[in-house]
Amino acid sequence: MRMLSLALSLLVSSSATFATDWTQFRGPNHNGTSDETGIPLTWSKTENIAWKTPLPGPGSGASVVFGDKIFLPSFNKATKDVEAYCLDKKTGKILWQKVLGPGQQARDMGRENFFSEGSPCVDAKRVYFITGSGHLVAFDHDGKELWHRDLIKEYGPIQMNWGYACSPLLFQDKLYVNVLRRNDDSYLMAVNLETGQNIFKVARATPAQGESPEAYTTPLPFKHGEKWEVLVFGGDTISGHEPDTGKETWRWGGLNPTLAKNYRCVAGPVACGKFVLINAPQYNPLFAIDTSLEKPAPAWTNAENVTDTPVPAIWGDKAFVFGGRKPTLSLFDVPTGKIIFSEKLADITGLTRSSPLIVDNKVYVISASGEVRIYKLADTFEQIGKIDMGEYPCRAPLVPMAGHLLVRTGENIYCVGPKF
Repeated sequence: MRMLSLALSLLVSSSATFATDWTQFRGPNHNGTSDETGIPLTWSKTENIAWKTPLPGPGSGASVVFGDKIFLPSFNKATKDVEAYCLDKKTGKILWQKVLGPGQQARDMGRENFFSEGSPCVDAKRVYFITGSGHLVAFDHDGKELWHRDLIKEYGPIQMNWGYACSPLLFQDKLYVNVLRRNDDSYLMAVNLETGQNIFKVARATPAQGESPEAYTTPLPFKHGEKWEVLVFGGDTISGHEPDTGKETWRWGGLNPTLAKNYRCVAGPVACGKFVLINAPQYNPLFAIDTSLEKPAPAWTNAENVTDTPVPAIWGDKAFVFGGRKPTLSLFDVPTGKIIFSEKLADITGLTRSSPLIVDNKVYVISASGEVRIYKLADTFEQIGKIDMGEYPCRAPLVPMAGHLLVRTGENIYCVGPKF
């Protein structure tokens, strides 16, 4: 299993990675799964903690790991900037920090965007950050800035009601960035990793209206038949694009048939075999797009206990879907759309923003209030762990790392597990 997973990660990343590396949002396999083992089931804020590092403010972007270093973004409450951080994996010591660009003060509780929401990507040479103010920056692993772009200065304001919060995609020696915004000028671009210059920038127009053109989703690499594509989801539409040119190869646009004006998409697409799962926003139906058809179209839809923000995690031909106004954890059989189980999570009281993690035969979730819950990876529902971290807001995904678990709260990052 470990060799199979590593081989897959080599196919979809720009360079060879360590078996334990978590190189971008949703991990090296882009589906929230890891072949790590030995991940803890029990801990507290003071027990079974390898180290804890205070941070200057919240950050929803995932931590990424390469070799002996951890990289993550953070809002700085004192300076109101968004900063890039590099930590030592074994001690949590901050090795370097750099200002990326301006951040943003919080709005009302539950709706904050500090502009530190985008997850970085990392390869053997560089780490790539993006901020909600449109700053796209590359550093080497020692913190030397290699290139820095201001996408708002180049291409105009990112007009999004809740502020830009997409993560870039690192795939086939390119960095892909989508900006899906409401001023009828959405685009997908691919960037040269070494220089930061565009390889291509293509427009992505849709008929979406009002807030619906906006999306907070991350591009997804997908093997469509014999060819790789980059999928973009938002603006009432999912579309496939050639990785080298950005040319659109297909699209399905039936997500919002009434052209409702509040269909901003948050949860990005995830692949499961020939199917691509997309969740309509505002807790509307989950769609399984069958890409084996001449014109890809839904094989099924299901409106029961779906999500709005967390991206599903894939387990074989099944998908764990986490979220909802009253949080649920549901297991879907992807080929048929059948719900194997769906359970209300009565002991989660906070908002659910972070995507689930499948690791070590378990499913880990965390609420915005820091309520970590652990479930058995099985066809039946069984809770096997419960930890309350607090320190709102906790929106960054949980990240596995060398038999440990990285838990990012609104105040600290914790490395859960024994001392290194």
